Amino acid sequence: MRMQDTGSSRRYAGTLGRRATIFSIVILGLGFAAMASGDDNPGQRCEWTQWGRSADHDGQSCAKGQRAEKILFEKIIDPFIENDTEYGSLDHLQVPLLDREGRVFTVEKTGTADRPETYVWNERAYRWQHDQLVPLWSFASDWRPAPLTAFTHALWQPAMTQRFLYLPGAGGTLLKVDKHNGRLERRIDPFGGAIDPQRYVVGGVTADQNGNVLYNVLRLDAAAPLTADVSEAWLVRVDRQDRIRKIDYRQLIPNAPAPNDLCYLTFSQMQPQPPRPWPPAPQPDGSPTLPPQTACLSQRPPRDVTPAVAADGTIYTVSRAHAAENYTYLIALTPDLRLKWAASLRGHLNDGCGVLATVCRPGATPGVDPFTNLMPAGRGFDGSSSSPVPLPDGSVVYGAYTTYNAGRGHLMKFDRNGQYQANYDFGWDITPGVYRHGRTYSLILKDQHYADGEYSITQLGPTLQKEWEYAATNTQECWRKPDGTIECEDYGALFEWCMAAPAIDRDGSVYVVSADGNLYVIGQGGIEQQRFFLDRTSFAAYTPAALDHRGRIYVMNNGKLFIVGRDR
Repeated sequence: MRMQDTGSSRRYAGTLGRRATIFSIVILGLGFAAMASGDDNPGQRCEWTQWGRSADHDGQSCAKGQRAEKILFEKIIDPFIENDTEYGSLDHLQVPLLDREGRVFTVEKTGTADRPETYVWNERAYRWQHDQLVPLWSFASDWRPAPLTAFTHALWQPAMTQRFLYLPGAGGTLLKVDKHNGRLERRIDPFGGAIDPQRYVVGGVTADQNGNVLYNVLRLDAAAPLTADVSEAWLVRVDRQDRIRKIDYRQLIPNAPAPNDLCYLTFSQMQPQPPRPWPPAPQPDGSPTLPPQTACLSQRPPRDVTPAVAADGTIYTVSRAHAAENYTYLIALTPDLRLKWAASLRGHLNDGCGVLATVCRPGATPGVDPFTNLMPAGRGFDGSSSSPVPLPDGSVVYGAYTTYNAGRGHLMKFDRNGQYQANYDFGWDITPGVYRHGRTYSLILKDQHYADGEYSITQLGPTLQKEWEYAATNTQECWRKPDGTIECEDYGALFEWCMAAPAIDRDGSVYVVSADGNLYVIGQGGIEQQRFFLDRTSFAAYTPAALDHRGRIYVMNNGKLFIVGRDR
């Protein structure tokens, strides 16, 4: 999927019409296995407890993935996927949560087609018994997605601790559910009083190795959620005794622009728009032409970001100005929510005009973003599920959105003190996986060249240099018929990687899904090990993958959850 710079809007690329496109890259970068989160607890590394598997979002299991020989289980989890795709709404579907006892927890949406306001996000529990996946219980949440983009749906992602599931609830609350029987233990309410429908849980829930839970809350103006300032923006921490601590994003970053300060927008937001190519010519006095400005409004988290927790307890999250996503910060906090540092994503990139931006006005200043005539800035886009990933060497990466490089975004890396280190020129809507090997590590992410129609899974090294890539080659659009046979026709183009976060097994094999409808298993060196067709070619939601402790593979395609492997 390609993005057009229209502030906070998103549209489909090329001539795909209603077909939503999907992105994915595999990035692998070097680090130190001895410092890896969870390496001292192999049992923990076999469970898949949240977005990106663990609190540090590494995506790597202790298990070796089974060979994908057959579908062990399939279940419709989003019956509205066709309708949602028709209207340009792309859910970021929950990664299944998997424990050592063989329990499986996944979302199942119910409601009325064509009426997203009726959708209900249910958490369904199953358990493997005698090689059969048996349903246990279902719990309906009263959560609703925050209306922060034209795309009404958002990331629904609970987290699991040893005994409980923590589900997003209405009014900024968290639903603490006993994972054994599905009973509501408690509605955790950081605010008290009646449930306020203008408060929203945004992004995924995170659970650290000590059972502390973190999540983000926004309170939006009912009449103008996009243009009126946010009245609340919280990072909430709940400990194992349900004690609550919260910190206000609006007052967290000392050097962030104040709500009434002016922030630059883009030339696409000028009325009328100046003629292209951008940036426009200088002013008569020779000064550069700059885009319009608006009040920045308060800092708050992007809608679909999930906080991360490193092995040393450092909490990472992201903040942006409510009215200007190109004023974004990567934030590091102590375990008790005190600010360690906040690094602006402005001022680090210089690869605009003449480098990655090839359609610029002749005479444009080298390196500037043609949409702003300023040096490029990484953006915290509300429709992106990109979340911070702490690395074993103490550094951290985040996939920010950028428009000028054909909507490829940038993966940006900072050291443990918040100093900028490097970038790779793809990164948005991907939470990279981390493959630990020897005394180092690598990063896995998708690598979409939208302008060229070329799509890869890429592994990066310690300074985000490319180590290998696996390029998509399939042009067959296929579907599974009722009798189980597969029918195909040539689509005439390649397909994007339908992946928001990869799964990696203990040997470094990568498990991802493409929009072509196949599960791909890619070995180290970029070698295709397997290609397994699921249901149909589907330009649908961005989906994560997971592995359980026996190496069974959990992936999604066309609104269905598939469990694939050799045996149950």
